[in-house]
Amino acid sequence: MVSELLLNDGIAETRVALLRDGQLDDLIVERRDRPSIVGQLFFGRVTRVLPGIDVAFVDIGTGHDGFLRATDAQYARAESEGHNTQRGITRRVAEGEAIVVQIVADAYADKGPRLTTDILLPGRFVVYAPYRDMLSVSRRIEDEDERNRLQDVVDEAGDAAELDGGFIVRTAASRVGDRNIADEIERIGRGWHEIRSRRDEGDAPLVLRDADDPLVAAVRDFAGPAIERIVVDTQDGYNRAKRYLDEAMPGFANQLLRHTDPRGLFGSDVEGEITAALNPFAPLPSGGSLVIEPTTALTTVDVNSGGGSGTGSAEETNREAAAELARQMRLRNLSGTFVVDFIHMGDGRKIGSVIDTLRRSLSRDRMQHRIGDLSRLGLLELTRRRVRQSLAESLCDAPTAETAPRRAEAVAAEVLRQAEAEGLANATGALKLKVSTDVAAVLENKASQFLDHLRERTGKVADVEIDDRRGRDAFDVAVN
Repeated sequence: MVSELLLNDGIAETRVALLRDGQLDDLIVERRDRPSIVGQLFFGRVTRVLPGIDVAFVDIGTGHDGFLRATDAQYARAESEGHNTQRGITRRVAEGEAIVVQIVADAYADKGPRLTTDILLPGRFVVYAPYRDMLSVSRRIEDEDERNRLQDVVDEAGDAAELDGGFIVRTAASRVGDRNIADEIERIGRGWHEIRSRRDEGDAPLVLRDADDPLVAAVRDFAGPAIERIVVDTQDGYNRAKRYLDEAMPGFANQLLRHTDPRGLFGSDVEGEITAALNPFAPLPSGGSLVIEPTTALTTVDVNSGGGSGTGSAEETNREAAAELARQMRLRNLSGTFVVDFIHMGDGRKIGSVIDTLRRSLSRDRMQHRIGDLSRLGLLELTRRRVRQSLAESLCDAPTAETAPRRAEAVAAEVLRQAEAEGLANATGALKLKVSTDVAAVLENKASQFLDHLRERTGKVADVEIDDRRGRDAFDVAVN
């Protein structure tokens, strides 16, 4: 299976597309004006403790307090008291106390970002957990000799870097040289010592570590033997990815390519699949379809046979649906609870093969998930962890995006992509952008500096013309 990683380092958005045999298999979209803060570390101060719901609220200096559940607060006093096994939020934190926390999920609706005191610092080969007392190896590494080697290498490298706590050895570490793993642990160790120094010298609330560059994080998390090439569409993005590869994965640097064609990196096929992922319907090869409908409480998934127009059996359609559902969950970044209504097959034993297909298809999912049992009514329940906004929430005004208009920020990002392509393709002239009022407001926002970045990339000044008669999705980009 040929896999490639496409990194669109846009002016307003960073987009990451993983393709397997030419088909979009995973997607990350992150806006620059509202970046994810998952993974960011703060020295926060507890503002409220609510024992009734076992939650504390922590001021992290972002203007929106984060919430910390009791189960996530067990390491709040790790350096002074160790792992706190006592239950209840009041036994773990107190109002006014300053603690180190990490963002595990972005703010959602009226909820602030979710916090944890179980700090994790990820690398390509290992994840460092400074407050845990453990060393575990990915279950996907099955060779016992290799598991023992990795444990010895990590244990020795951790001691050399003067790191207490624990490590999780990732699947990517398999067959990697001892020196490469030790070098990464040394880099992580330097970062952790800097974080502690910043905490000791500062006062809460305080940022201790920024969230990872989404482009570099994608290279870290996706690059590996299965990826044949990584393609980046800006020189700056190429340089950032190359610096990481040269330091962490020098043997992989030759797979990194720079896309120089003024036409978009994603092309019409990938762009079309992104647009299709905003539609509740997802077609299946046999003629059936999935109907995916997110609601506030859960996401319902209905498997349709296609009104008898398909050529396959119910079992075949269900297996196709299981594989496609796993892909759509990644593309749409859907999370929470799902209830799936597969086609009734008469023989209850056949559903086992369908669930096995779903389990295999979800095995490469980056998010934690759990598949439940089939209910008496023939419905399957599963869950997927929420970390970031769904694709529809990021791009549209409502989570059910079939009829919801796209956000002005999403349209502005598309305008900037087209303007950059036109500007690079034409040697002379100025850019003229005809857009609606709300899209113009996004483009001309001084804080975002989108037009300044467009001029830097293309060497052309952009003139924004407002057309009140235009709908938000209607715009023109020209070079005069």
